[in-house]
Amino acid sequence: MTLNSTYSTVTTLQRKRYLFVCINRRGEDNPKGCCAAKDSEEVYKALKQEVAARGLAKLEARVCTSSCLDQCDKGVTVFNRAGRQIDNIPTHENWTGNVCFGGKDKKTLFITASKSLYAIRTRVAGVGSQ
Repeated sequence: MTLNSTYSTVTTLQRKRYLFVCINRRGEDNPKGCCAAKDSEEVYKALKQEVAARGLAKLEARVCTSSCLDQCDKGVTVFNRAGRQIDNIPTHENWTGNVCFGGKDKKTLFITASKSLYAIRTRVAGVGSQ
């Protein structure tokens, strides 16, 4: 038996940003709650569709599901392109839900949490902002 050694060039597409949506399931009695029970799967699908509709899915951004990242009660964790945690935006609440950029210049980060809605100005525009 011989092995034909034919190689092809494979290009790995690296997106500029990766967006993680927790779809973890927990029991109703868990004090942290359950992301799936808070419609996180619908958020994931809608975010993925929006990224694709804006033409960002191939090179700019990838929307990924995740299990628990143990960050809900810590606020919003910010990562750089290399995947290193570079910051944390505390909410001081039991859980932090969803985030999105908005405002005219897309530099306002909106955060939903267990009891509040936050709006925070950022130095950079959100994904797909021009």
